[in-house]
Amino acid sequence: MPVFANARDTKIANSQFNDYSHNVTTTNINPGEKWAGIQKLLEYSIEDAAHNSAARDPPPLCHPGTREEETAKLEAWGKGMASEPSEMIIWVKGPAGVGKSAIAQTSADKLGDLLAGSFFFSRPNFRDDPYKFFTTLSHQLTVRFPKSGYADLVDEAVRLDNTIVKKTLVEQFRLLFINPLRTLTDMKRPFPSKTFIVDGLDECNGEKSQTTIINIIVNSVVSKSTPFRWLILSRLEPHIVAAFNSPSVSPLIHQIEFIISPELNPQIHRFFTGKLTEIRTKRGIESSWPADEDIVTLVDISAGLFAHSHALVLFIDDPDSEGPQHQLRVILSRAGEIKEAGEKHPLAALDLFYDVLVLKRIPEIRRIAIRQILLVRVIISSITIPFPEHQAEMIANILGKTEDQFRDLCRSLHSVASLTPVTAKLRFYHASFMEFMEDKHRSKEECIWSDSAMILLLSRVRSLLENTCVMQDRSSHLGQLIPRPPITWHLNHNIHIVCLYQLLFFTFLKAMEVMLLTDKQLIVSIQQFDFRKLTLAEPVGLHAINSKVLLSKLERADIVRPLKVANLVAFLARTGLKDAPYRSFAIGQSGREVRLDKMKDGIFALRAYSESGIEEYKQELLRDARNTRIANSQFNDYSHTVTNNINFGERSGINKLLEYSIQEAAHDSAARWPPPQCHPGTREKYIAALTAWGKGTTSEPSEMIIWVKGPAGVGKSAIAQTSADQLGEMLAAAFFFSRPNFRDDPNKLFTTLSHQLAMRFPDSGYADLVDKAVRLDNTIIGKTLVEQFRHLFIDPLRKLSDMQRPFPSKTLVVDGLDECDGEDSQIAIINIIVNSVVSKSTPFRWLILSRLEPHIVAAFSSPSVSSVIHQIELTISAELNPEIRRFFTGKLTEIGMKRGIESSWPADKDITTLVDISAGLFAHSHALVLFIDDPDSEGPRHQLEVILSRADTIKRAGEKHPLSALDLFYDALVLKRIPETRRIAIRQILLVRNIVFSTGLDFYEAEMIGNVLGKTEGQFRDLCRSLHSVATLDPATAKLRFYHASFMDFMDDKRRSKEECIWSDSAMILLLSQVRSLLENTCIMRDRSSHLTEQLIPRPPIVWHISQNIHIVNLYQLLVLAFLKAMEMIPLTNEQLIASIQQFDFRKLTLAALVGLGAINSEILLCKLRKARIARLLGSVNPVVLLMEAFLPKDFLYRYFVIGRSGKEARLYKKGNGLLVLRAYSERGIERYKQKLLLSSPTAHNDRPNNVILTNPSSTPELRL
Repeated sequence: MPVFANARDTKIANSQFNDYSHNVTTTNINPGEKWAGIQKLLEYSIEDAAHNSAARDPPPLCHPGTREEETAKLEAWGKGMASEPSEMIIWVKGPAGVGKSAIAQTSADKLGDLLAGSFFFSRPNFRDDPYKFFTTLSHQLTVRFPKSGYADLVDEAVRLDNTIVKKTLVEQFRLLFINPLRTLTDMKRPFPSKTFIVDGLDECNGEKSQTTIINIIVNSVVSKSTPFRWLILSRLEPHIVAAFNSPSVSPLIHQIEFIISPELNPQIHRFFTGKLTEIRTKRGIESSWPADEDIVTLVDISAGLFAHSHALVLFIDDPDSEGPQHQLRVILSRAGEIKEAGEKHPLAALDLFYDVLVLKRIPEIRRIAIRQILLVRVIISSITIPFPEHQAEMIANILGKTEDQFRDLCRSLHSVASLTPVTAKLRFYHASFMEFMEDKHRSKEECIWSDSAMILLLSRVRSLLENTCVMQDRSSHLGQLIPRPPITWHLNHNIHIVCLYQLLFFTFLKAMEVMLLTDKQLIVSIQQFDFRKLTLAEPVGLHAINSKVLLSKLERADIVRPLKVANLVAFLARTGLKDAPYRSFAIGQSGREVRLDKMKDGIFALRAYSESGIEEYKQELLRDARNTRIANSQFNDYSHTVTNNINFGERSGINKLLEYSIQEAAHDSAARWPPPQCHPGTREKYIAALTAWGKGTTSEPSEMIIWVKGPAGVGKSAIAQTSADQLGEMLAAAFFFSRPNFRDDPNKLFTTLSHQLAMRFPDSGYADLVDKAVRLDNTIIGKTLVEQFRHLFIDPLRKLSDMQRPFPSKTLVVDGLDECDGEDSQIAIINIIVNSVVSKSTPFRWLILSRLEPHIVAAFSSPSVSSVIHQIELTISAELNPEIRRFFTGKLTEIGMKRGIESSWPADKDITTLVDISAGLFAHSHALVLFIDDPDSEGPRHQLEVILSRADTIKRAGEKHPLSALDLFYDALVLKRIPETRRIAIRQILLVRNIVFSTGLDFYEAEMIGNVLGKTEGQFRDLCRSLHSVATLDPATAKLRFYHASFMDFMDDKRRSKEECIWSDSAMILLLSQVRSLLENTCIMRDRSSHLTEQLIPRPPIVWHISQNIHIVNLYQLLVLAFLKAMEMIPLTNEQLIASIQQFDFRKLTLAALVGLGAINSEILLCKLRKARIARLLGSVNPVVLLMEAFLPKDFLYRYFVIGRSGKEARLYKKGNGLLVLRAYSERGIERYKQKLLLSSPTAHNDRPNNVILTNPSSTPELRL
């Protein structure tokens, strides 16, 4: 039905019609609903700019013993009661790298509740929008002080006028600060004096905006319209110096200058000593490292810059390097030249570090790829892209990188940047690195704006535009062009492909603007481009292009020619800008040209259609309408819709908390059933002591934390579970970490505990406060662990105390802290808990259980922590034998009664034997009992006899090491007694499970594994039952849950499990055969006559129905990855195996973007394939052909391989540590094949076939069955 069908008496003028039909909903906020204004403010804020944002974690901080005098003075000033204008603003000034941001962060942390808000500008991290500065500070103020009345007034103001967020800086400040604060004063509720911190003002976008912000702040202080102090930190930029030194401003400013001076060397020495000691402790390096003279050398080459010192420490601590000792030797080997450079200018030393140690040590191929990432990142940051949180996906898809490849490349910048875990956003520690990379004089050939970098990018983008924008219906007046770039990193469903196309369009123009158009071959190549492919979507951000420079270059290169004004009627009809000044150009050769219009400082690309086409389109819209007129309007069809429902309803904050919790980690979770528990009569001494302590009333810090420590298998989790159960109402909450069961996310620890607390004590008032806190600021769940704890525990509990409703003392249990992901997170959790106890900011006791990992031992043994910790160590000892005997006696009695076995079973001597072979490990005892009670065996008596028959062997192994006895049990009794056919199948399940989780394709784990191995759900469950002694299967999801981490540790280690190892040669060869068979038989070649040559369709047979949330392409990706992984792991020495692989049609690996390539060691794989004559390295190839067919750089910068025999080969690039498998077809062939599928269907003229869904996640036709 036409949009305006049957309309009557309608007039539409100066309007724009956008159709985005893509099942993404529109944001619905009821303007009359409370907090809708605050939500609007949040949308126009930069959450990442706050001092406590997770995006800045870990933030720059002053190391203990450094800058103490400066931070003490600032803290005293920030907490003072001064109200005179001359004491209300401090400007901390200094050159780059002296530590201003660390001082700002440390001061913000120390101010606590006296901090009003903070904004940390950062140009390289794109926190530089001046129009989101005051909105961000205002939002922080509403969230930090919700009871002040300020939040209600601002919420009302923004709800009544939501254009506030788009007003000038002066108006924003008046409406968001001056007016509501004056209203509070009139209401006799004056807002108390607080301090705002503004760091990096010089990195705010625009000198004029920086000066305006200074003047607004100064005027508010002079007029006393706000009660705030302001701490402002910046470099000594001339315009900022002039603003602060103006006669009207300077009397009101107290200035503190930081200079580069040798006087800082003792502090820098202290910094290096502390940081390298931490690294040494964490990595288990001998105490003599580093030598004193080495630290002195590091201090010398730092040249007085803390930024340089910090970068050097990160370089030394690179987790992907050969170790800290090696990294330090590398620095020392270049110390002389770095020091010499620093003597000329301190920043010269930093530049040399960036060039020689950060960049030049990265292999050239990876370095070029990294430079391209940084270049595209800078380009797209200059425009307003939708969904900036998905910036990484955009960059990766432009450059043809998968997520794993993108993350792998970015890891090479460990010394200067970090990658946010969720969004993969690059975060630079200091602005100086990107300043270096953008300055040709400093970085020379490494500059991201170098001609070679721009030509490479232009070639890449051009090839995407050439190959992915498919021309259809040439006879149409609209000459419709379809944007369809290949997707290598799956785009979030909120992002339409048109956004990526817009970035390609913009990048293409930007590349032509920046580079030199002097090379004849390059000019001819550009001239031949079909410029109509730039006309598909509304361009964005063209203000970032210098149109004068671009058009001048294109004219000189004879790529554009000026047009007469009369030719722009279509342009005027679309925009209504009849009087606008413009120049018009034609770009491209005849038949492929497009019109470009220069409008002021931007370029506007016209669509390639005629006026009559516009009129016909209008008539179709208005069919059967009466008296309807459309004038000066714009119609855009992007086939995309966006929906984002925000619900401020009851308990929405608690529900949000639940979404970011791990329910399975609770002590009473069904996912952990049956949980480990202490058998009656065992561990009674510990349980009694812990329960009495947990139910006590002490509030002394030294009695509020107990750390239960011990090696694997001694029963720590059972003690934790039993204690949690016995505490009853005195248990606040519990979290049971588990690495093999993937309950290891540190960022969900405090959210989970908070949610449990809210649910367990609904009448305490705590739930209401947390619910409100999360509703008002749902970014809490994304903050640092410290901030999560403050918002979810400290703040609400303090409010309850203020309300005379103090939360009673309860006990929190955290088990398996060593299985939490990341050593730094484990230490941070310890410190947060200890600090809360010392400061008495929470009333909780903490029971923490973990293995004796060195970093945990170091954390608990530090002087500031050990004094408030009571430690209980569980050891492996013969003294446990009476308790283990009691455990066996009780459990086997239960089994005998349940199975109807005579009361004389088992004999005392048999129990003694079981105790002996347990070797003091409760984990072993538990596994033995489960083995005996296996429901699929010949019965408990038979199972016990089997154990006794191997008892001597197991006992001797246990005498060497307790875990050796457990290994022998796993090998001889758990595995070897399973029939070989089943055992092999089980090994394959565990192997694919490991691969699944290494790729990130771990959703619906069981279905994925079953389909890869051709196992139905029934077969999968039946096989997994053979692991009864070591694992259980979730009844609903069929997920394997291991009772103890030691079994998978054993199966992963060839030295321990030998031929049973899941990575054994036989296992890998079998997997290779299985996966190859699937790829051979399910990827169907069709349509040989089409442009596609041989169309390959991924259609693995589905033996276990896949959830609708999983696309078939994910299963195909897993098959390809398993195929490559198998070839990497097996020895390619058998000629029959090599011949078999050589005959494989490798084009069947080219259908979808791969994921998880970081799990493959490409060096080993390619070396093996070349030795086996399966792959060959290509030599010199015509660069133009490579650009058009394979997206290779002009100068052949990547290692390029062909895998397979002629007619069946695929092309592989080695990019860093990953592989990219190229597609072996053209886009046009895909389109024709899709049409054939639809036309051949009996339902083609109505709907698509019911059993076939054609999608386009990566420009590849995939089928969902």
